[in-house]
Amino acid sequence: MKEVEVEKKVEEVKEKVPEPVPAAEEKVKEVEVEKKVEEVKEKVPEPVPAAEEKVIEEVKKPVEVEKEVEEVKEKVPEPVPAAEEKVIEEVKKPVKVEKKIEEVKEKVAEPTTIPLASLDKPVKRLLRNKTVKGVFICSKDGLLIQNYFEGRTDIEEICAMIAAIYTEAEESFKFLKEGSVEKFIIEKEDETISVITAGESLLTVVTQPETKPGLVFVYSRKIINEIREILG
Repeated sequence: MKEVEVEKKVEEVKEKVPEPVPAAEEKVKEVEVEKKVEEVKEKVPEPVPAAEEKVIEEVKKPVEVEKEVEEVKEKVPEPVPAAEEKVIEEVKKPVKVEKKIEEVKEKVAEPTTIPLASLDKPVKRLLRNKTVKGVFICSKDGLLIQNYFEGRTDIEEICAMIAAIYTEAEESFKFLKEGSVEKFIIEKEDETISVITAGESLLTVVTQPETKPGLVFVYSRKIINEIREILG
């Protein structure tokens, strides 16, 4: 009877003990747990610093690419045609300068030689007057152009004096707005100096002190146009 009761007790205990879970089922549970963990990780937002670093990296990429492109361009040699053009330009520079010089030379008028001998004919007509001691022509700057006063050694000094008087008178006329100087007289004890403008030159006639300047101007007027045409 005792053995029957023991077996009965054992059966009752077995019924109360839960059936063991198979190993396969445990593995399935582990996989599901890991999957849940991954899903939770994906939902968790990435820390801000890491996100900022990614943005900085993305911004840096085009800058670095451009920098690399520039470095490559610097290493690439200049095309031969462009280099040849530079050489040609350098060679052309002195040629252009020489061309400009030639153009300027062509524009600058070659100084014309004044035919001073052609002045002899009109001036000698004036010298035929016995009261005329001498004649000379100078520029308005006081430079002697032609001298017909023999034996006189101070002609150049007189030319400078006449030019100075003419310049002062001309400035005064401009200030007064009275036109320009056409002629003037310098009276000395031993002679009279009559000056008449002839274009850009000054015709000076030195006469005896008793000679009337009006007659000198009349005689000079006849040859002044010829002198103006010759000297300009």
